[in-house]
Amino acid sequence: DGEAAPLRLSSGPVRWTVRGGDFSVEAPKFSIDADDVHVASQSLELTTDRAHVVVEGLRFIAGTIKLVASTLSSAMTRVQHFSETYTRSTTGLDRVSAAHVELEADTVMHLRSQHTLVDGSSLVKARGGQIHLG
Repeated sequence: DGEAAPLRLSSGPVRWTVRGGDFSVEAPKFSIDADDVHVASQSLELTTDRAHVVVEGLRFIAGTIKLVASTLSSAMTRVQHFSETYTRSTTGLDRVSAAHVELEADTVMHLRSQHTLVDGSSLVKARGGQIHLG
């Protein structure tokens, strides 16, 4: 398939291993600099102590995602989430803090608890065709 490309190796503790169809590289530092990189594999495993990924645009498609973490922290300018159904359950406190919170439902909005508190320092307003309290 065409002309063979030259192979350049620098001196240092580098180990190239080829056994059967297996190929491995061991080196203190390994880098790839390319305009396009394509990897096709049945299975991919990445193990690292630290990872830093910088990307301008990311498209991620997965059938199933399983995330196990001791701490998850994210900072985003905007988050959009679209789903057919969505259920979230927490055993402790679930808190949202924002300058403005808006909840909207096409037909029914249901709030239920043993104790429900509505607190507005300047105004509490209920508007509707019929309002039933009690």
